[in-house]
Amino acid sequence: MLILSVLIYLMFAFLLAWRFYHEIQFTRVVTLFFLVTVAFNILVAEVLSLAGKLNEPGWFLLLQIACCLLGGLIVWDPKQHIFAQPLPRLNFTGRLPHGWERLLLILIVSLIALVFYSGSLAPINNSDSLHTHLPRIYYWIQHASLASWDSITETQLSYPINLSLQGLWLFLLGGSEMLFYLMTALALMVVVLMIYEIAILLGATPFAALFAALASLCYPVILLQTFSYQGDVFVAALALVSVFFLLRYFRGDQQIDLAFSLLALAVALGTKQTAFLYLPFYLLALLLYWLRHKKQARVYLFAGGIFLVFFASLSSYKFIQNAREQDRLQSSMFASYRYSMPFSQPDDGLRYTTNSLRYLYQGASVDGLTGRLKIGAMETRDRVFRWLGRQLGVDLEVKAYTSQGDNEYFKYDNPLAMNEDAAWFGPLSVLLLPLSAVVILLGRNKAQKSYLLGAFVFLVVVFLLIAVLITGWSPTNGRYLILPVLLFSPLLSALVPGQGFAGKFIPILLGILATGIGFSALLINDSRPLITQYSLYSYQKERNQKLEDTGFFNRAYIYISDRVIEDLALTSSNRRDIRHLTYYEQLFFQSSGNLSDIEFINANLPATETLYVWMPKSILEYALFGRDKTRDLIPVRRVDQVPSGVYFLVDDEWLKSPPAGMTLIAENVHFLILRTD
Repeated sequence: MLILSVLIYLMFAFLLAWRFYHEIQFTRVVTLFFLVTVAFNILVAEVLSLAGKLNEPGWFLLLQIACCLLGGLIVWDPKQHIFAQPLPRLNFTGRLPHGWERLLLILIVSLIALVFYSGSLAPINNSDSLHTHLPRIYYWIQHASLASWDSITETQLSYPINLSLQGLWLFLLGGSEMLFYLMTALALMVVVLMIYEIAILLGATPFAALFAALASLCYPVILLQTFSYQGDVFVAALALVSVFFLLRYFRGDQQIDLAFSLLALAVALGTKQTAFLYLPFYLLALLLYWLRHKKQARVYLFAGGIFLVFFASLSSYKFIQNAREQDRLQSSMFASYRYSMPFSQPDDGLRYTTNSLRYLYQGASVDGLTGRLKIGAMETRDRVFRWLGRQLGVDLEVKAYTSQGDNEYFKYDNPLAMNEDAAWFGPLSVLLLPLSAVVILLGRNKAQKSYLLGAFVFLVVVFLLIAVLITGWSPTNGRYLILPVLLFSPLLSALVPGQGFAGKFIPILLGILATGIGFSALLINDSRPLITQYSLYSYQKERNQKLEDTGFFNRAYIYISDRVIEDLALTSSNRRDIRHLTYYEQLFFQSSGNLSDIEFINANLPATETLYVWMPKSILEYALFGRDKTRDLIPVRRVDQVPSGVYFLVDDEWLKSPPAGMTLIAENVHFLILRTD
């Protein structure tokens, strides 16, 4: 059913590209397919929720077909009631890369292929995804509705839902959680395509635009966030799509481009809170264009009306639901940001300086480096920031100014994990992003300068929001910069110096270095590694020791491979790689302490039995649905909410012994499994 669903969306995207742009062009079709899929999935889920049929894949597919047919009839319009022109001739267009462009394209395709391969090996195991964004998919299916329930984790009810609804579509029609990554991987592809297209619109050559796309793809945090449902890459893809169509609107003044841009913007607002930071910059750019070209009031009304329609139908659901249930919810869509007023405390100046330096320290990223090179880079960075701290009278290791509820503290000698939450943008970003701004300022491209102004101010605003307005430092806050950094990234095309040997050699060299960092981030990390000390030493034992120590080439190979293995092992995990682990070992790879609990529960509880649970917020909740998601969960807040004849799982801290009317089935150091009489 999922394959049929994808084909239907793809056909509709083809029709849109044909009708509005008179051509079938790869980038355009992929972008429209992304927009169509996301928007229709949201709309279908909302309609089925109202009908109480959200758990029926047949109804989901049927309503999807109906939406595409209705949209197709409107777009086709053979009688020309809506459109002034008949359908154009079918025209396939596209520019094949040539010369050195082919090498950059091969590197991009290779990285994306590795992303898809890595994503297919293991379920999503990011903590935020497991306790907030993914469990609600199964609750929605269980309840056949998007209505709220007595949740264990309040953020499941309050946070934006548009990305989780894409997971609902994948699971409902595909039947497996292993498909969840496909939507974020598609978003990653859209990011690459949009950076390329925006760079072209700003005056870059295809070669320079490919370089910008490749360099942006290789940011470690971007690659690793693809395996998360936190939505940072997904909302960035939507924002880039809105920018792309907005720039096309500025160039051609076509209302369809404005409509697609507003559609992407509206969906982004229902995907992640950071999209609201992007909103004023978007509106300001649009307003300045209208004022400069003295647009009539009907243009304002058209844009405002179509945006309200898109927002109301595709993003307002959660806002309305939260407003109606505000007394019930302990958190809101924006609660996690924990804003504070600047200089509201006597030591706020020191706090802002300390946390700004902490984030700058993380921004000087060594993520993607390995072995002695990484260790050396970390030591150099530590010396620089220790010296800088002394000059400013700031101790970055002080156990203060951290985010509320965060138990992690800044330590020079305790490097952060290389995972979706703590990774940053890699060493090349420190060089390339500032250098591209300087080159543009010294150049003559007015379009790039105008874009640079907006992108730079947006980046600074988000950084200051993280460093100043959020109550404290957290090692995971860097991912909020994904959106502004990716919006800035098309400007990396300015680093390509033009024609000649230097104009090709330097970008190719930087592209190869960036690809190496990208491959390293995907292969050697702390969330789903493909290379670990175990795999390295296993290869050394199985391969190298079988080679005879005779002959020059054999000896050279053994020597070189041994040195490489020894170097990589210095900064690799000492665990087995993700491919050779069981399902629950993969799921709890970043939180192995939960493994014994889920094994205990599964050993004492039938996989298809409904389970009542009374427990604190925990990623264990996701695993309680079972390996094949055959178990229904019903969270409760009190013992008296548990009916008779059911299984009851309760945290040991909340209930020490079975109350009257309940029988103890099993217990470990954390939980009791009870059966009500």
